[in-house]
Amino acid sequence: MVPSFLQPRFTFPIGNARPKGAAHFELWAPKRGRRVTLFDPLHVRLCILLESNPRVSVYCERPAYLDHSELQQRIDFWVKAGRREMCWWLLLNLVRDAPVP
Repeated sequence: MVPSFLQPRFTFPIGNARPKGAAHFELWAPKRGRRVTLFDPLHVRLCILLESNPRVSVYCERPAYLDHSELQQRIDFWVKAGRREMCWWLLLNLVRDAPVP
């Protein structure tokens, strides 16, 4: 039996419903041992980066929602590298060339 601290915190993504108008990408992820479904080219690039990084032992796409200030935001990736665990968000809809107050 594997000790609980060695098991990944997140193993499968929540909700695979594709956002309206989004692309659909499926990749085989050897570190996950399963197919990964992604909906944005930047998520695909990040997934390839995570797979190729030897420090990353395990990760999960769309692991959970974070509730804060009356908003519900989806976490894009949960990553475990060494003894560190991190939640990553990709800010895809940043306004470029916006005037700075």
